[in-house]
Amino acid sequence: TRGTAMYSEYSFDFDGVGDVIDCGNPAELQITGALTISLWVKSTDATDYVLVQKDGIGSNRNYALWGNEWGASTFIWWAVWNGVTETSLSSTITINDGDWHHVVAVYEPSTALRIYIDGVLDAENTTSIPASINNTASPFEIGRASVGYGYYMDGLINNMAVWNSVLSAANVTTLYNNGRPTDLTDLSPVAWWKLGNEAFWDGVNWIVPDQTTNNNDATSSGNPDLVGEAPQSFSNGLS
Repeated sequence: TRGTAMYSEYSFDFDGVGDVIDCGNPAELQITGALTISLWVKSTDATDYVLVQKDGIGSNRNYALWGNEWGASTFIWWAVWNGVTETSLSSTITINDGDWHHVVAVYEPSTALRIYIDGVLDAENTTSIPASINNTASPFEIGRASVGYGYYMDGLINNMAVWNSVLSAANVTTLYNNGRPTDLTDLSPVAWWKLGNEAFWDGVNWIVPDQTTNNNDATSSGNPDLVGEAPQSFSNGLS
């Protein structure tokens, strides 16, 4: 296995064709209340693509974060579902400039949806926010929409984490850490995949260990490449 540095010196490079990391449907990700998702992304993809979702389409929709909004828009799109009702929010800026960006999506029940980009609140929706969201059998997947729907991502993802709580603006500033992924332990995520140094090849797929005590390890399919690049990592010559 690779090292266990505080932050990854590697990231996963998704090819936009068939690469995905499947995190399954553990109890910790069957979140119906407060929810925060954090990740780092680098892409120049101008097509519709998904960063992360637990969204089976049809009657199995939970939540989804798109890097480019469905419908050929290049804004981030964040959506949750209560029954068949969708509540969503689009960013005001785009991230597909070939640089690393930190993205945080927040669902605060009955209150707001929020998108933070590079430590700053970019967009907020406070209109008709549902009190809860669906819990279905759909798996939590990184890099594509649900099975059969595609929208695969072309680019790099690093340091994905999930909370069953609302992270504050101060928490988001801590996560952004002036542009370098940091140790998330003190913020108590319910799932955390560094998507880097700790991943190992089992002969068929990549296994991506969950850094929390919940031990919900993820498995690749289509097999994205593990590459020596990450936001301000040692690989980029920074210390």
